[in-house]
Amino acid sequence: MLLAGSLALVVLFTLAHTNVSERMREMATLKVLGFYDNEVHHYVNREMMTLTVMGVIIGLPLGRWVAGLLTGVLNMPGLYFEVHIAWWSYVITVVATLAFALLVQLFVNPVLDRIDPVGSLKAVE
Repeated sequence: MLLAGSLALVVLFTLAHTNVSERMREMATLKVLGFYDNEVHHYVNREMMTLTVMGVIIGLPLGRWVAGLLTGVLNMPGLYFEVHIAWWSYVITVVATLAFALLVQLFVNPVLDRIDPVGSLKAVE
């Protein structure tokens, strides 16, 4: 469980960091227009949480379907694994995913604070 949590944290952080680094000019423009750091944080964090919730909503049924598909394909005459997932496993999964997303937001907010509006807008791409 610890390794799965670590993997989730690394994946979420990598996606968030890539998102911020790809949109550096956009964040710099917001800062030049007068947005405060907290407003930029809310803008990025709201988007990340929306995508996380969408991933949970799509991922839970899709994961259940793939688990059933794999056990059906790997069905052997002398050995069969029935897929039974308790309801509380889904709750733990959702809570852990949202907690990791909130933790990633704490790591990404300082990156947003360090964006230099003038330097980012001067950069030639």
